[in-house]
Amino acid sequence: MTLVSVVVPYYEQPEQLALLVAALERQSWPHEQLELVIADDGSAQPPVVRTRLRHHVVRQDDLGFRAAAARNLGVRSAAGEVICFLDSDTIPEPEYVARAAGPVLDDPTTLVVGRRLHRHLTGPRTGESLPEPGWLREGYARTRNLSDTDDTAYRYVISSVLTVGRRLLTLTGGFDESFTSYGGEDWELAWRAWNAGARFVHVPDAVAVHDGPDWAGRVALMETKNAESQRLARLIAHPQARPAGVRYARTEVVADLRGLGNGPDVVVATGELLAYGDITVLLDGVPEALAEDPRVVTELADGVAGSARIWVTLIEAVRLPPAQLTGLADRAMSGAVIEAVWTSGGQCSGSGPAGHPRVVARLQTMRSMALERNWGATPRVEQAAAELPAVEPQVRLEALWGGWG
Repeated sequence: MTLVSVVVPYYEQPEQLALLVAALERQSWPHEQLELVIADDGSAQPPVVRTRLRHHVVRQDDLGFRAAAARNLGVRSAAGEVICFLDSDTIPEPEYVARAAGPVLDDPTTLVVGRRLHRHLTGPRTGESLPEPGWLREGYARTRNLSDTDDTAYRYVISSVLTVGRRLLTLTGGFDESFTSYGGEDWELAWRAWNAGARFVHVPDAVAVHDGPDWAGRVALMETKNAESQRLARLIAHPQARPAGVRYARTEVVADLRGLGNGPDVVVATGELLAYGDITVLLDGVPEALAEDPRVVTELADGVAGSARIWVTLIEAVRLPPAQLTGLADRAMSGAVIEAVWTSGGQCSGSGPAGHPRVVARLQTMRSMALERNWGATPRVEQAAAELPAVEPQVRLEALWGGWG
């Protein structure tokens, strides 16, 4: 059997923690292969854990709400190859660990989300059941428990019932410790996990019960949710997560023009790509006309590649306007490498090496690249006829920009 580490972020909830520890002692998973790590987020009184299970407590200073940092601290202290995250007020049923860990052991790319129910477990209303979050229930039903989904699935990942393999967690870099207020760190992690090649699975019979109502019933929803959305807009490079027209350091698309030089034809091709907006363009060197646009770079800043949706490679300096970029990117969302074959009047024109069609651009999702790089998957290749006019190497910029040539 594989050692499973249950990592629990904790802050001054001794009554709920005692319930959680008791629930772990009732797990069907072999106790000699179960480890409990309590990651205390600066409680005034350190948690006291009484159990025969393998366990230890790690602590960090109280510098605000740092659940993300606490979870990372717990992972660093854990010995298991499977990490089962539970919140300290979320109490698992006896089969929880076995059912949540099973898909991860079968396929290390899997990220498992359990089912979180709600009930009063402490206080004067103990035993009273509360509504299950409708938005989660509907999302899981619509996607057949996340088996029919795309890169919007990060919205259905909640860290209070999250299980993942150590390798996948390492590839993502863990939780983003810049989160120092309530909410959003699980969605941001899920976004990076998807781009790292994760397969999302909701296991509805891996049940844990949260002590109290859903988040919407516990906080001032609108103000808190809007603050979370603004944080995530900087980090999740998906059109549904951010306002149109705003430029971000972590862009949706990375376009790679390295190897084409930095002549006037590359200036024109880059300008066409920049019209897309949410894009970073990689060049061998930055021409003077483009030097003040922060989206034009010779190397990517930390976090850009791992958070982008699409990687575009231009093999020739061609015009790839926003509408065609969107269309080709949509095709790449199927997981294929899309090769744009240059056409003229609807007919393929010219050929590449050994008589093959003349491919002028390739598009691939960051996810399919990660599946190939990290997990050994071989993406299929699809060709798409595209009218992408080549730019003459000695194009006259003055005439082009002035409109007379």
